[in-house]
Amino acid sequence: MASAHSQYREFENVDPFPFYEELRQVAPRYDESTEAWLFTSYEQCAFILRRGDLFRRVDSVLPNFDRADGNGIKGTGRKLEMLDLGEEHDVLHKYLVNLLSTEVATSYRTPVIRPIVERLIDRFAGRGRAELGEALADKVPMYVTAAFLGVTREDDEMVERIRRLRRDIARWQESQGAVPEDLEIGTRAAVALRELLMRVVRERKKQPRDDLVSEMWRSGPLPGWGEDDVVLQCMGYFGGATETQQFLRNLIYVLLTRPDLHARLRADRDVMIPRFVEETLRCIGVVHWQPRVARRDITLGGVPLKRGDRVVAIFAAANRDPQRYRKPAEIDLDSEEHKGHLAFGLGPRFCIGSAIARAQGYEVVDALLARLRKLRLDGQAEAPHLRAFHVRSFAPLYALFDSDERYAGGRGQGGGLPRAV
Repeated sequence: MASAHSQYREFENVDPFPFYEELRQVAPRYDESTEAWLFTSYEQCAFILRRGDLFRRVDSVLPNFDRADGNGIKGTGRKLEMLDLGEEHDVLHKYLVNLLSTEVATSYRTPVIRPIVERLIDRFAGRGRAELGEALADKVPMYVTAAFLGVTREDDEMVERIRRLRRDIARWQESQGAVPEDLEIGTRAAVALRELLMRVVRERKKQPRDDLVSEMWRSGPLPGWGEDDVVLQCMGYFGGATETQQFLRNLIYVLLTRPDLHARLRADRDVMIPRFVEETLRCIGVVHWQPRVARRDITLGGVPLKRGDRVVAIFAAANRDPQRYRKPAEIDLDSEEHKGHLAFGLGPRFCIGSAIARAQGYEVVDALLARLRKLRLDGQAEAPHLRAFHVRSFAPLYALFDSDERYAGGRGQGGGLPRAV
């Protein structure tokens, strides 16, 4: 049972929300397992995220964490996570946000995202059952990212290889440095992914196409922009795809466990599906927290922080702050309060891939409701649980539904996945 004296690291692969509620009664509170002050209120977490001039980004709650995410090899290119705030960071952040703006992400929905989702569903629609995490949520973002970058058109094997490499990198990141033997695996995967993507980057420099890699060559925003910069942005987009996998898992989990919402979602798709997506982001989240280090002495929430003190903004808790939300722990389709949630962060480090993640969420939810009638949780299979520590999602996602006899063969109609735009 959670208590205000529990340590945060105790809640890896355990539902943390009871701990968040206990913590809310006494937070901010110093946590020995993370060597940091934990903040749970919306106001305080938003302040930490917004004020990059007061709080510096760090990679882990653990002080001695070594990166193995393929920023690759030190000193080779520029990536947002590697840059402190300043003109170079701000220019690159604005550039990347615009590359995948809401307008751009929306333009991908019909020609790119929806066909990918449909063809993946074709593969299991005739069976009447599926584990939707592995079969759908884990695959859609990798295919979508490969498509908009122009990495591959129809190469299932390449997409699967990228997915496995990202899985190995993410395993080290998720451990927050607590499993040292994963460092070698993660680093090796990062180097392999960089080499794979570098081939595409160099090809697009010579022969541009209508894709984001070519666009980054045409319009690179920083002086000295080169192949190392472009390949790091590609690696960053696939890193974002890993988090989108978890986001889609959480959407599917709510669909499976809340069949009472299906009729409303189907009846007013254009309004209710986006609202459902935002409420799931708010109520469950994906990335549950971010660590920061105080740049100078400051008092926050009554805590006198010294320069160099570590803080953790638990924005999954902030998104359930009863001071801001009337039904903080519920998926409330009638509420407008989800606007302003912190699931994608806030301020100078706001998630550059939020628009493309949302677009995938809309299409996955809409396609599942349109294609799989009587979609529900398989009560005879292993039940889902909220796993991991930093980037959290539900697994496994065993589902039952009325089988579509048109796809009884297992793969459905058509050939490969759609070509990149």
